Amino acid sequence: MAGRFSSNLQLWVDEAVKAVDEQAADFHGFRFPTDEMRDEYLAEISNRSDDEVRSIISNFLISQGCLGIDAHRAEDIEHGRIKGRTEYHRRLREWAAGDEAVTPWEGMSWILDLLSLDPREAIRAIESYLLAHLMVLPDGRINGLDDAIRLIRAFYLGLPNSPREALEQLLNLDSRQFEHLIIELYHELGYETELTRQAADDNIDVIARQKESDGSSFTVYIECKRYRKPVGNAPVKILDSTVNRDRVNKGVLITTSRFTKNALALAYDRLELVSGDQLLNQLSLTFGRKWPQDPRSGAVAAG
Repeated sequence: MAGRFSSNLQLWVDEAVKAVDEQAADFHGFRFPTDEMRDEYLAEISNRSDDEVRSIISNFLISQGCLGIDAHRAEDIEHGRIKGRTEYHRRLREWAAGDEAVTPWEGMSWILDLLSLDPREAIRAIESYLLAHLMVLPDGRINGLDDAIRLIRAFYLGLPNSPREALEQLLNLDSRQFEHLIIELYHELGYETELTRQAADDNIDVIARQKESDGSSFTVYIECKRYRKPVGNAPVKILDSTVNRDRVNKGVLITTSRFTKNALALAYDRLELVSGDQLLNQLSLTFGRKWPQDPRSGAVAAG
């Protein structure tokens, strides 16, 4: 497959889309022809359409039916060379015995319906399929499913999605808008959130609470630092002192920048430090690829 398309990514993309449109069974594009072509496509994925990306992912998913290796495996089972007890082997035996209602592989096309609903669940579904079939899937198919996960992460979750530009959008928010964004983030993560008054002496910007199974409340103090420069020891020590003074469960210091080595050394299980890169990842995982315009957060849209 690589020989025909190795020097022309767009030619392969066009063939992949055409294969889905025409339901062509003779196109064996179950993965990118080369890792270099995959990386090239991922680098420019923001310029690709949703329909195109879905078509490529569709080619990578396992279809209901059989693969080339199944006939050989059926012979091995018949002669006692394979005695697998997995669901795949059960289906393979029934298929080899002539049961027309059974195929060795159950299809994964339903995963396409998750892309617009919850791409994270689409990734988890593929990962679960890989886990269940890792010992029986051909290497090429494993690579294809890995390519599908990479496409979903890049296009639907925006990982990565121009981190420098995304950080600039955060820096363009004013302090209160940034705090509202963090409130929306923790609300989506299952917390009840409260914005503190701006003149608070202890520098706590957001209080997040989550009900525990025993009825108690897990309380988090959050401090937001919309900085370009690295965050040093002082604010970390102040937050730690406030968390211990008020006996809350955890403190989180979030910045658009990074932390100095000395500051990072102060972190422990009750004191979490979230850098700008980590924040971007969490925003994309929570709000999806287009989080800067997410309607759930007026703060983001205001940027």
